[in-house]
Parts: sequence; structure tokens; C-alpha cells
Amino acid sequence: MAQFARPSSTVDAGGWTYLVASLHEDTNEVIPNGDTDYAEAETTDTIMKLALSSVADPTVGTGHTLRFTAEALNGGGGGEKLDVYLYEGTSLIVKAFSKQGINRDAYQLYEYTLSEVEANSINNYTDLRAWFEVDNLNGAELIRITQIEFEVPDVAGNQWQRLVADDVGITDGLTNIK
Repeated sequence: MAQFARPSSTVDAGGWTYLVASLHEDTNEVIPNGDTDYAEAETTDTIMKLALSSVADPTVGTGHTLRFTAEALNGGGGGEKLDVYLYEGTSLIVKAFSKQGINRDAYQLYEYTLSEVEANSINNYTDLRAWFEVDNLNGAELIRITQIEFEVPDVAGNQWQRLVADDVGITDGLTNIK
């Protein structure tokens, strides 16, 4: 089982624009939805800062993965690049991607799994932020991000199991397994 922190508010748009609702709402999908909604950057050195929804401290330092789905458009010359950071409040946890080349003309999933040391440096899972900084764009080039999430393990001792039992019919319930 896992918990997912997804964008919950826009801390700083930093020059990024959105298609439908807001930067955080256009990137908080469970399943990437491509051109339906997205955050978009048109210029270099713009930094989008998003607060992530709260998750419970999993009490383990493994299984922490930051992922996003993005594409570059109108590419020419050098590749379009992003730097991606995970923060706890204003404290840097990790620069997950440095000058990450973004696939042109098709959305692609990018994933970074934190080391145990990086994950164990997180003290407050209710104050996580993801920053996306455009490193290289020229002319009419664009970068679009359609989904952002940070996956962490479920809290130990809080695994849920679905039970189906009843001699009259089917009932549905949840039981906490410790």
C-alpha cells in the first residue's frame, strides 16, 4: 500500500501558466491526462513552486518516489531541460533532477526514488513542496507538466483489508490489521 502527496496549492507560479483551473489543480491528477489540463512554461529560469497534500510519516526511509509527467513542444536546437527539487517548507530535501532533458512531442513519466538518507531527512510530511525550474528553452519552445506526485509507503500497522462475508448476501467493510 502507498500514500500519495499531490499538488494542493500554488506557492509561487514563477512565470508558469495553467490551462484550466490553477497550476496545482492542473497537475494533481491520479492518472496523467495529457492535453486536458497542464502547467506550462515558455521561458528559462522560471520556477513553479507547489505545496503537496499531506501524508502520514511512514516511519521508514525506503519507497519514497517523486514523479512527474511532462513533454516539450516546438523543440529545435538544444534540448529543453528541467531542474526538479523536493522541499520541506523552505529546506531542500533533494534536487531530484538536474538539467533533466524533457521528451519532445509526447508525454513521458520521470521518476526519482529518494535514498534512505534523503527520505529520513524529512521531518514533516505535511509541509512538502515540489519546485520545477526551467533550465533551457529557446524561441517558441514550451514545457508542459500534466501530473506530479510524491509516493511514500503506508504507515506501518495501518494496512487495510477488504472483507467480504455474510451468509445472507455480500457485505463490505474495512478492518485494520496490526
